[in-house]
Amino acid sequence: MAELLGAEGMRGRSRGSRGACPESLWSARVRTRETAGVRGQATQTRSAGAYAAGELTARAGADRARAAGPRVPRLTLRADLRPPLSPARRSRFTVVEEVAANAAREAESMTSDHGTAVLRSPAPPGRLDHVAAWVAALACLPYLTLKTAWVAGSSLGIPPESPLLDHTLVLRLANAGTVVMDGAVIVLVLLLVRPWGLRAPGWLLLVPVWIATGLLLPIVLGYPAQLVAGALGAGGSGSTSDAEPFLDNWVFAVVYGGFIVQALALTTLFLRYAGRRWAGVARGRPGQFRPGGSRAASRLLVAGVLVLTPFPLALQLAWAAGSGAGLDGPGSVDSRIVAATHACSLLLAVAGTLGLAWRRPRRLPLAAPLGAAWLGSGATLCWALWMLLPMVTGAAGDQTSALPLLVHVARTLVGAVAGVALLGFLRTRTGQAGAAESV
Repeated sequence: MAELLGAEGMRGRSRGSRGACPESLWSARVRTRETAGVRGQATQTRSAGAYAAGELTARAGADRARAAGPRVPRLTLRADLRPPLSPARRSRFTVVEEVAANAAREAESMTSDHGTAVLRSPAPPGRLDHVAAWVAALACLPYLTLKTAWVAGSSLGIPPESPLLDHTLVLRLANAGTVVMDGAVIVLVLLLVRPWGLRAPGWLLLVPVWIATGLLLPIVLGYPAQLVAGALGAGGSGSTSDAEPFLDNWVFAVVYGGFIVQALALTTLFLRYAGRRWAGVARGRPGQFRPGGSRAASRLLVAGVLVLTPFPLALQLAWAAGSGAGLDGPGSVDSRIVAATHACSLLLAVAGTLGLAWRRPRRLPLAAPLGAAWLGSGATLCWALWMLLPMVTGAAGDQTSALPLLVHVARTLVGAVAGVALLGFLRTRTGQAGAAESV
């Protein structure tokens, strides 16, 4: 009986359990949902933590890169790059995702046309850089040797009737100065090719290169044209007067030939150096960055160039065409070629300054007006000062007249104004790149 009662009790408990099944299932479902919610929160928390950890890692890497790079400033993300998010979606997960997306876009903008800073360490100079450096250094040797001989009192390459022998003291001082200038080219080559040159201040490199390219451009353009004119029987040897030989013909070939080789080698070195240090300076479109740094300064500089240029440009074009206005008479073919190169320099300065300030044409790459302003302003200013030097010191003698003096003064002003415009542009661009303290 007891066994039967026990079995009946077991069946009763079984029936009771089966009768309580709906309540048990409901409790199980509630517990399952609570467990799933906890797991979802944990997954969301882990995902947010992963994004936060990734953001912290990215920021730490950017900080290390900024510390290792050449003073790269911290860039902030522009408003147009921030992804728009509605307030309803701004949960804890989406906020972390937005921060990570902003960090990725900020890193991408550092190498775009709008942000020019590059956090990557620059590549070391290659084989082409070392070859160009050796070529530039060797091209300086003939000029340095000849100038050193003249400073020592030698008349090698100078005819006895040359007017240079009438001012021996001035000749020695001028030759000593040019020896220092050509020796500085070798130091400049070392700055462009050695790794420590990337840590030099920007102005210490840009100013000598700008002066060197300004002095070498008319020689690169004019001397080959003089050789062609001489081969065709239309020009002289490159001296200013056939009646009074200035220098022997071989001196022009040695000196100017070396200058042309120096110009090509220095151009190669500087372009490759600028690509490593200021990779984004020439990116973008004209008018995006104003040459004076502000709208008012840009307009003032452009107006100054436009007002000062017509007078010297008209005289240089007239002399290139064979006019003797303000001169002792019509110039030779060689002097006409020199005047034509100076006119080209003025045109480059004007075109480059206007190109940096205007937004038209939109498809014009920024490198075109930047190169024109660089070459034109440097050549105009440096050669105008070089031509004014003998007039001011009296080395030119009685050959100085009022009109050429005014032309050289006007060219000096044009080159200076165009150079200031170029300076403002470079300060803006290299300041954003963070590659130089100042230009």
